[in-house]
Amino acid sequence: MNRCPMPKVTIGMPLYNGAHLLREGLESLARQTYDDFEVLICENGSTDDSRAIAEEFVARDRRFRMAALDETISAWDNFARCLTLSQSPYFAWRAYDDYAADNFIEALARGLDAHPQAQLAACEARTLNVSSGRERRFPTPALAADPARARRQLLAGVRAQWFYGLYRREAVMPVFRQCQIAYPHEWAGDHLMLYPFLIKPCVFLTNETWFMQRTGFARGRTPAAPAVERAIFRDYVRFCARRVDEAALPAREHLYLKARLSLDAHRHTFRMTRLLRRAIIG
Repeated sequence: MNRCPMPKVTIGMPLYNGAHLLREGLESLARQTYDDFEVLICENGSTDDSRAIAEEFVARDRRFRMAALDETISAWDNFARCLTLSQSPYFAWRAYDDYAADNFIEALARGLDAHPQAQLAACEARTLNVSSGRERRFPTPALAADPARARRQLLAGVRAQWFYGLYRREAVMPVFRQCQIAYPHEWAGDHLMLYPFLIKPCVFLTNETWFMQRTGFARGRTPAAPAVERAIFRDYVRFCARRVDEAALPAREHLYLKARLSLDAHRHTFRMTRLLRRAIIG
């Protein structure tokens, strides 16, 4: 089947053993009201029916394509593969078990089109706990016109789900590469990726659409070794500090961001009281 010429938007889906929820996630993308996009499925050597399900969508819908591996690589490397294999000017990641409103791509692409200074478009975040069935909604704030106030609003209100928003590819590519080099961890990588966009600030927010992330899966949530947790906290702070130093900010804003680095790491990696307690008792 002939594929579309390079679309304006690529949705990159890193996939490994997601057969139980994959079809619902792909159907959500197939229903999108926006026309000029593709779904790039980066299959990662799954041992279940994931590849077969993905092949069904590739065969029936020319907007879907797949790049499959026979040997499994790390999850973070597969996220990188999605970005590297894309060519569209706008790019978003999508986990196989997440879904969004039918106008998700349309609303975010429209936001980037209308706001040339924005490098990331994000929307209302929703979470669905698969164990309890509880759904929560987190609308985006109305950002102030003043950059300093908007920066504080973004840092205070950021949701991890914004990581799955729509980026300008030319802007997200260098940030992702910096993360790969300076932050060899998967834990809190979503918040770390967002940080440079928050402090500029160059984020467009809208509540005209929504993104749903499933939570509450029975799987390990934190690294076990105290030394690993301390390394994650340290590397998180160092990465953010470098981004602050690189940003062209007024002196007052530079000092403000440097002063709150440990607080940001405390919120998005591990609580400092936890690290201290584990350091004492081992």
